[in-house]
Amino acid sequence: MNFKTVFILLIALTSIVSTEAGFPDNFWAGGGFGSYRRLALASDEQVLRGPEFDDCLEEMYENALYADSSHVSYLAIPKNKDSNCPIIALDNGFSEEGVNFEQGGVLAPMLSILHEVPEEVLFLGYTVTLMYLLDAMDQLNPASYVIPEKEYNIVLNNCATYILDLMKEVGLDYKDPYTAANIENYVGKSIASNDITVGKIRKAYLEENKGIYHKASFYVWNFAVGDEGMTRALVRSYMNKMVEE
Repeated sequence: MNFKTVFILLIALTSIVSTEAGFPDNFWAGGGFGSYRRLALASDEQVLRGPEFDDCLEEMYENALYADSSHVSYLAIPKNKDSNCPIIALDNGFSEEGVNFEQGGVLAPMLSILHEVPEEVLFLGYTVTLMYLLDAMDQLNPASYVIPEKEYNIVLNNCATYILDLMKEVGLDYKDPYTAANIENYVGKSIASNDITVGKIRKAYLEENKGIYHKASFYVWNFAVGDEGMTRALVRSYMNKMVEE
């Protein structure tokens, strides 16, 4: 197995400039969901060769998503609840709380070791061994998912790309109607709960649909489906785009 994967560890789904900080503040402070450990794989290729991984390579892991208003992470959770194997969170974002584009930060793939499973995760009904997951991670070039501020677009180019590509490598079919609907509803509802995020999405849609007719049509549609309908449409369209690529 090749563990030469190079990851730059950062945090968040779409760092809507400074509004997306990743996991909730109490998570990063060691409260709420418990403590965590960030691994800088980009600076140490031996990170995934430690005993906490080596002893768990054949452990079965459940695949899940965790969304918190403007953030989504891909979780790998040991199927055996009594297991001492690590809970893994993969996401794309900033290196730490407080870092943002204005401070020169970029979004890039990150990995965290959690000590507790966050509440209200979406289990995707798919399990793989840890070895299989690490092999899938190894197939992705982290440099391809680095997003500087000038390339970031909440509608057309956000860090959900990394999570969806990881799903492909793991073999999870998010094109399946049942899976796609669950992801759309779960993530869309979470994003819709953040007024700032909703405002950023609305602004991005309007910038992409110029002209009085298009703007009027968008406002009518947004009024009809509501903010949650808009965010669900974003999640659905982004997944469809990734399927076609």
